[in-house]
Amino acid sequence: MKNLNVDQVNIKNSVTWTACNDDSRSNYWRSVFLEKYGGEFIKEGRYLKWQEIEIKPNHYYLYSNADDAVVKINHMSNFCKKNNLNRSAMYEVKTGKRKQHKGYKYLGEEINGNTILERRNQQ
Repeated sequence: MKNLNVDQVNIKNSVTWTACNDDSRSNYWRSVFLEKYGGEFIKEGRYLKWQEIEIKPNHYYLYSNADDAVVKINHMSNFCKKNNLNRSAMYEVKTGKRKQHKGYKYLGEEINGNTILERRNQQ
């Protein structure tokens, strides 16, 4: 496996640049590089140039966990995979079909820095 270096990805004829541009498996090496470092490759003339993308999420789901700590979630699928949770069950907690899932309870949302807490009638 090649050692893909983020510092040399845009330097012509470096090992990383060659792997991502001129190699017969360049599509594979670009996907490996993007998986590791993120960003995107943009067409610049005949070759591709990598640039870093900074995405700031502006929408969060607020949940409380079993320890009553507030957890901000910006990407539900990734959060559920990392924490061994069921995504469907978490959305059911959000919509009110379930009270909790593995100790996580829905509190509300935060949109562009404004917190919207949702209160449901307890039966």
